[in-house]
Amino acid sequence: MNSSAVCLHLCLGPCQLSCANSTKGDYTIRTIQRTSTPYAPTTGAYDVNGAVQLKPSSENTFIQQWNDRVQKALMARDLPTVPCTLTGPSIVMEDGVTAVQSKRLALPLDTIWWESPNVDSASDTSSSTCSKRRSTGGSSVESLAGSSKRVFRKRRGSGAQSHHYNNRRSSASVDSCYPSPLAAEERAVRQLAKLAFAQLIEAMEPMLREANEIELGEWDGWYRELMWNWFDGHGLRGGECMEFGSWWGRKM
Repeated sequence: MNSSAVCLHLCLGPCQLSCANSTKGDYTIRTIQRTSTPYAPTTGAYDVNGAVQLKPSSENTFIQQWNDRVQKALMARDLPTVPCTLTGPSIVMEDGVTAVQSKRLALPLDTIWWESPNVDSASDTSSSTCSKRRSTGGSSVESLAGSSKRVFRKRRGSGAQSHHYNNRRSSASVDSCYPSPLAAEERAVRQLAKLAFAQLIEAMEPMLREANEIELGEWDGWYRELMWNWFDGHGLRGGECMEFGSWWGRKM
């Protein structure tokens, strides 16, 4: 089995058959496009199928930077950034594997703006404050889109407190524009996914810094801003999601 083949976990079954199973998760983050398909109760995740489409881009600057950096780091090591896309064809091509089935999920990292019951009224007017705050978390849009180093410098000293307060106030208004329809357990699952993803980024720091030639001070500032944007600034309300899936079949 070569390096690109699926890693199969075999468990003995009846009639001399084994079960081939593979579970994968993508490293890059895609965005769920607006859909009428409901999310799954309790988990708050969406089934990835023909009715649920994902686009590779995000309006969130930190997601854009993460995708670029992790792709560069993994490609340098000949590792895939989207295992979920590659696993299906790989397991089907395995010798002796039949009756292949799969389940793919996209778990948003926050409440998506278009999930809110207020979305139609809030987006009717193009000049409304709500329509400008769907995926970046309010008035920090312009600052987050600029040079990361410039933003980090602005956060130092007395000016940092004022900037932080203004963004907290604007992020509170996002909740009033787009109240969450999620139940408590569904919000908890998405919050846990967001935390796990932030911890993955932290764990991959050495690899990412080496591949992208990022100095320690620049990394620390970027990661600090990222954490505020995602957890306090409502920066992931554009449909950004983690994708993962499981594939299984019979192996003779």
